[in-house]
Amino acid sequence: MATDAGEADDREELYFEWGSARAVRTRRWKYIAFRHTSGQIADMESGRVEVAYSQSGEAAGYFGMHRYPGYWDPDQLYDLEADPDEQRNLAADPAHAGVLAEMRARLRGYLDRFDTGFDLAVDPFVRTPAYRWLVERTMADDSIYEFDWYVKDAY
Repeated sequence: MATDAGEADDREELYFEWGSARAVRTRRWKYIAFRHTSGQIADMESGRVEVAYSQSGEAAGYFGMHRYPGYWDPDQLYDLEADPDEQRNLAADPAHAGVLAEMRARLRGYLDRFDTGFDLAVDPFVRTPAYRWLVERTMADDSIYEFDWYVKDAY
């Protein structure tokens, strides 16, 4: 990476927060933890909302959900060298368990510095058919679309 001044960027990793997601990225790996708040889980379990909460924290879809197959997975691990477009989530692949543990520990290191209350435990509801049904409803909502201005690396 280069800075605006053209100097080499020597950071080993970057930390990100966005809505209900937290992430850490190294030059090769990106780990995303997507966790719903207890209030969001309660809304989805009770039927107070008819779609899933997206990573932005809204009870609605987000255009990225169609771009990234692993968007709804609570844990996401991407090899940015082999898969720069983040199309293959490796978090459940036993061959990458060590990398997943390392990246989760890196993320935990950031979370421990902040008073955000972000819990890395995965709520069991996101593994239920009821949640999958909400996700499918959200994905089928045709009012959510790819914005014409959206291009890779725009944000």
